[in-house]
Amino acid sequence: WLYGGFGGVGGITADLNELWKYEPDEECKNNFITASEDTAICEGESIVLAAKGGISYTWYPKTGLNNAGIPNPTASPLNTTKYSVIVFKDACLVEKKNILIKVNSDPVVTILADSSAESGDELEFKGTSTGNYLWNFGDGNTSVLQNEKHSFENPGEYTVILLLTDSNNCTSADTFIVTINPGEIFIPNIFTPNSDGSNNNYSLI
Repeated sequence: WLYGGFGGVGGITADLNELWKYEPDEECKNNFITASEDTAICEGESIVLAAKGGISYTWYPKTGLNNAGIPNPTASPLNTTKYSVIVFKDACLVEKKNILIKVNSDPVVTILADSSAESGDELEFKGTSTGNYLWNFGDGNTSVLQNEKHSFENPGEYTVILLLTDSNNCTSADTFIVTINPGEIFIPNIFTPNSDGSNNNYSLI
C-alpha cells in the first residue's frame, strides 16, 4: 500500500485504524524490517520496544510510551497492553505488527513473627507466599528458607527484611521490626555471712 499526503515522514495523521486495514504493498515486501517480540515485565518495570528498517514509525496506543513516533520507544504500561507499530519507508507501508507486553503482578509478601523477645529467645519467622525467599535479620545473619527460626543475642531493635521472588522473576519486599530486650538478670536476695551460724567467715582461696 502506497501512501501520500499524511503529513510526511513521522507526521502521519491518517486514522491508524484505517491504515491497519491495509497490507504492505508488493513493492515494499523486499524491505527487511524487524520489530520486538511479545514479552513480559513486572509491575513498575519498563521495556524498550524496537523496530528498524523503515523511515517513519507510528506506535499505538500511546499510553505508557515515552514517544510514539520513534523506532525505539520506552514502554511502561500499568497493565498488559498490546502495542502496534506501523512502519513506512519512502512511500511504502512496509510492515505492521502487534507486540504484546504482559505485565505480571508482583508477589504478595508478608512476614509473620512476634515483634518482641528477650536476648537468646528463639523467634519463628514465617512467609505467606510461594517463591524464592531471602531473609536478612539485620544482625548479619540470612536465610533462604520460607520459615526460619532465629535468635538475637544482643538487645536492640532489628529491621528484618524479606525478599520474595516468584516464578515470573518478579520480586517484592517486606520489613518487620523486632525489639530484643535484655534477658532476666538474677540478683541474689540472700547474703552470707549473716550470723546464721553458717559460712560466717571469709577466707582467701
